[in-house]
Amino acid sequence: MGFLVTTQQKNSIPFLVRRVFWVYNVPSLVVRGQHAHKTTNMVLICLQGTVSIEVENVDGVKQDFHLATPQQGLYLPAMYWSRISLEPSSILLSLASSDYEEEDYIRDYNFFKSLGTGANSK
Repeated sequence: MGFLVTTQQKNSIPFLVRRVFWVYNVPSLVVRGQHAHKTTNMVLICLQGTVSIEVENVDGVKQDFHLATPQQGLYLPAMYWSRISLEPSSILLSLASSDYEEEDYIRDYNFFKSLGTGANSK
């Protein structure tokens, strides 16, 4: 009995996975993410509990997603700002297309927003 969830690189993930990490024991009201990546793509999978993810592109288009099963994942391409909230006892698995490099992170929201086409066309 039970479930087995598997993924195969060729059929399920649109990039070669270079890094795997998970987030858990996040205190209530703490928002994770709050950054964008210049080149890294990710797939986020909620292994346990519920995770809410707000993503925003450089032009300010926002979308909200809720993950509550390990049978689904969210593809997060580069150049999307994310805000991630985990309910208590939730576990979020992240599959990333690159190794950790601080230079790949955009941590300043105002700078991220300045990269949008709307901001550049003024």
